[in-house]
Amino acid sequence: MNKILKNGMVVLLSAYFLAGNYMPNKVSEQKVNNRQVKSVGMYNFLQNRDLHLINGLDETINEVMNKLVKDFGHDPYEVHLLLSNKAIDFDLYAPKKSRLKLLKQKKKPNFDNSFGNLYLEYYQAKNLKLENLNLKSFVNKYKPELKKAEAELGVDYRCLVGIVGIETKYGNPNYIGNHRPVNVFLSLYKFEPTKKNFAIRELSELLKFGKKAEIPPYRLNDIPSSYMGCFGFGQYLPSTANEYYPDGDIWNIKKTIHASAKYLADNGWNSDLNGEPLHPNNPNWKVVRKYNRSDEYIRNVGNIAESLSGEI
Repeated sequence: MNKILKNGMVVLLSAYFLAGNYMPNKVSEQKVNNRQVKSVGMYNFLQNRDLHLINGLDETINEVMNKLVKDFGHDPYEVHLLLSNKAIDFDLYAPKKSRLKLLKQKKKPNFDNSFGNLYLEYYQAKNLKLENLNLKSFVNKYKPELKKAEAELGVDYRCLVGIVGIETKYGNPNYIGNHRPVNVFLSLYKFEPTKKNFAIRELSELLKFGKKAEIPPYRLNDIPSSYMGCFGFGQYLPSTANEYYPDGDIWNIKKTIHASAKYLADNGWNSDLNGEPLHPNNPNWKVVRKYNRSDEYIRNVGNIAESLSGEI
């Protein structure tokens, strides 16, 4: 970068901050639970000034903050903390239109545990063992919950196994996502005009989820997610997680089985067709499609279900 361009950038940055465009509140630095939380705008510009000027990250954060406070009624300080996570950035591997508008030299994201992975912390706190279950061992271990979900909600247990199995490889920690939800929704908000309202709503729901799950706002971006911002063993969006996990316990397999069954039941699952092959002419095909719109996904759920005939 030549000297003239550098000087011009300094002028732009000075004008931006002097104009007060990036002041979600007057506090530029706070200690929260003994962790230093810095002003988002200044933090990002100092960390990667050129990239964020080009991509408009700081401008996007400022706009999102204002909307979450004014349009959704969230506390300004909590919103500030949400966007003070040090890993805040645009996600190159958000949906395709977003990718094209981001710098080509950025590499595919890999979830960096140096700042904290809430999934791993959850297991450590509960002294639980991370398991690598296969289809058979998953069914054997969670047979009572699968039978209970089918009895109470009428959903074929075999399809529940298929959904949980596909979403996270039967609860394998390596399959719960290597993206960050805040980054995903910021990218959708910035680069996908048709998903702008969706993205801001899900950020609002993410803040609500944090309260329910007792996760502080500045840690919400540490939840491993898919490239669409879905998280937990059920791979739900924040809005859906709020509806189907009353206590926010998204990494509990037993609760995920119940949540998935309730989701399918609420969307019209026909229990009279339990045991029937899952194909496009089966009304339950359309129900599973509300969980995931991919026909290949539904076929795989059906294949797993058929492989379990007579298991329970």
